[in-house]
Amino acid sequence: MRTSPATGAVRLFDHTADIGLDLSGATLGDLFAWAAAGLTRVALGLRAARLLAGRGAGGVQEVAAGPLEARDLEALLVAWLNFLVYLIEAEHTVPVASDVEVVPAGEGWTLRGRVRAVPVPPAGLRVRVKAATFHGLKVVKTRSGLYRARVILDV
Repeated sequence: MRTSPATGAVRLFDHTADIGLDLSGATLGDLFAWAAAGLTRVALGLRAARLLAGRGAGGVQEVAAGPLEARDLEALLVAWLNFLVYLIEAEHTVPVASDVEVVPAGEGWTLRGRVRAVPVPPAGLRVRVKAATFHGLKVVKTRSGLYRARVILDV
């Protein structure tokens, strides 16, 4: 399993009382993996997220991701992030790596994959993310073939 997406990036930005993610990836799987990495950075802070990503096998849990299905990529990205928020809030585990595949399915999209997550008690969270939102949400494929997205997290 990859410890980080093969190519792409995540950049955090402030948005009123919320936090946004600007994402890019060579593939949709990379884009969605960067979204998971961005959520972890928000929840833990960059330094703690990097430390946990390099953590050995002790305490690491493998969690099946999906199948998640949605009518469009924007709705799928929100569903993916909200699944990860559920892991953080209900299971007290934070994603440190993900390997996902996003493919067309019928008239929509499907996400399947695996998430590596480590236990983190609620007191260990720097920011509590309530949910990913549809406000200002977009997912696009650029002319160069790179996927880009912007999503706002309600904190």
